[in-house]
Amino acid sequence: MRAIEACLVAVQIVESPNLLGAAVNDLERLVAAHYEPGQGMGTLEDQVATASALLTAHGLTGRVPYSMLADELMQVALQTPWASRPFEFNCEAALVCARLAELHSAADYRQAAVTSANDYGQEAARVLSCQLPRVRDLGTAAAPFGLALAQWLNLK
Repeated sequence: MRAIEACLVAVQIVESPNLLGAAVNDLERLVAAHYEPGQGMGTLEDQVATASALLTAHGLTGRVPYSMLADELMQVALQTPWASRPFEFNCEAALVCARLAELHSAADYRQAAVTSANDYGQEAARVLSCQLPRVRDLGTAAAPFGLALAQWLNLK
């Protein structure tokens, strides 16, 4: 899923007329093969990586079902405790939560989509605050925290 999202990000940088379509097709194929309604897909890490890729696809295509599925995947993911997960994963989860919070804050998006009642901004803050004690010790390895924090601060 991360490779698909990398292709989606590359679409914004590299001019390739077929890359967006190919990446979206691969995304849809993987989701169709592994997604179970109400259950999500795969591991917690798979849930978050897929939600991130779906949000990126939504940003490029405007297809609301992508972001709605990302929301559903994160609803399932948020039912699992984060404390035992690796630092980088928790930062990725906080970043996805902050991206969802940004979407949910837009009135036009709320009119177009069915949104959950989750306060993703609060969830991002909670996950980030749990990671804060580790940031100083990690040095440059704490970069994922910085990216998630910047996205969350952008909500303010």
